[in-house]
Amino acid sequence: MIKTLKNKLIILILVVAVIFQAQSFLMHKNVSAQTVETDKVWVLDGASIKMSTKDLRLRFYGCVDYEYYVQSQNAEVGVIVTATDYLDRVSDFTFSDLDDKNLRVVAIKATSFTNQETASTDGYLAFNCDVTDIVPQNLDREFIARPFIRFRSGSEYTYEYGSYDIYKNSRSVYGLVQYWLDKPENFSSNQIDTLEILYYSVIEKSPDITEYTDNTITFSFKHVNRGVIKLYGNLSKYGNMTVKIDNVVIHPLSGAYYDISKYSSGKTFSVTFEKNSQGELPETLKVISYREYRVL
Repeated sequence: MIKTLKNKLIILILVVAVIFQAQSFLMHKNVSAQTVETDKVWVLDGASIKMSTKDLRLRFYGCVDYEYYVQSQNAEVGVIVTATDYLDRVSDFTFSDLDDKNLRVVAIKATSFTNQETASTDGYLAFNCDVTDIVPQNLDREFIARPFIRFRSGSEYTYEYGSYDIYKNSRSVYGLVQYWLDKPENFSSNQIDTLEILYYSVIEKSPDITEYTDNTITFSFKHVNRGVIKLYGNLSKYGNMTVKIDNVVIHPLSGAYYDISKYSSGKTFSVTFEKNSQGELPETLKVISYREYRVL
């Protein structure tokens, strides 16, 4: 109960924070395969963003048990962060599971604590971890954080992971922008201007053409530019899927995301589904969207 109340209080105070401290972003190949779970470190619900169009940041908040941390030798705390859609491709949300599949994951080490002077009384140490260098194509992509406390022995790290919730601990910059634009009373006029710039930098489009045959359905987007095609839901329940740029077959670039900004603009992007064994085809709005991203 005490932890819950503290979490809510910290969220209330920090959720609109716009000043960020430097964090260490570390990638380690030498990670113990053993997964240990602990209740001594936890991540708070939600996240916040930096009010800037030039330095996009997504901030997660965590806490570690004070006594446990001060009694641990050479301990480091922070969060691991990855794209939420990657979790469909691993058995567990750990650094080693994601890294073994060559999926991007970062371990963000906290370099300071926000309640250092009162931590012994609070019973925990609070920290912030920032995801930086978010490219425009990832504005609306959700990222998820899981807290860790880790120990180093030689060149190897052993991680202890706190719990996480795929809904409460997963956020996108664009989703937070949408949320805060509905609460303008919390922001200055300059901050609202920044939120609106971020909001209108993402342009959602519906398929230009939907074509049916006896066994397939094809969704096509014409004259695509800097954008991302996103596929939703359990696509495996449908038949074979073919993705093409100007009738040339391409392969998935990153899970359910097809980042087409690497291709020349003005091309046609299409996704074709074949009927599955039950004769089913997906519905347009439930499986696919295309968004273009303006340069900020």
